Parts: sequence; C-alpha cells; structure tokens
Amino acid sequence: MVLGLWFLAAGVLVAPLIVLWLLALIDALRTPTAQWEQSGQSQVTYIVLMVLLGPIGSLLYLGIARPRLRRAESASVVGALSAPRRAG
Repeated sequence: MVLGLWFLAAGVLVAPLIVLWLLALIDALRTPTAQWEQSGQSQVTYIVLMVLLGPIGSLLYLGIARPRLRRAESASVVGALSAPRRAG
C-alpha cells in the first residue's frame, strides 16, 4: 500500500517534468535559426543541455534563452514594421 502511494506521488511529480522537457525541446527546435543568431544564443548548446540534463536543461532554456529569443523576435517585428516601404 505504501509503495503504491510512493509510485503515485512519483508519477505526479515526474509526468509534468517530462511534459515540460518535451515542450521546451520542441520550442527550441522550432525556433528559426535567424532568431537564435539575432539573440546571440546557441541553439545547439541549449538542445544538448536539454537532452543531457533533462528538465534542468529545459529550465535553463526557459529561464535564459527563451526570453532573449522572444526579445529578438519582437525586435525583428518592430524593425520590419518601422522599415520604410519602397514604392513599387
């Protein structure tokens, strides 16, 4: 009985970490290379960290790289919107 509760508690803690890991990994893989370059972050480094460190690597990605990637994305959108248009 106690062992069953232990496995249930472990599953409740582990399942969200696996989901977090997968979602962060998918997000990193789907982010365009140009956005990684513009943010000054290394896509390969964060993907390797996520594969080797699992949820810890995902937390590093979500805490460090992702905010910088989002700032680079918004800067490129603002730059594109404020760029002068050519008469065609």
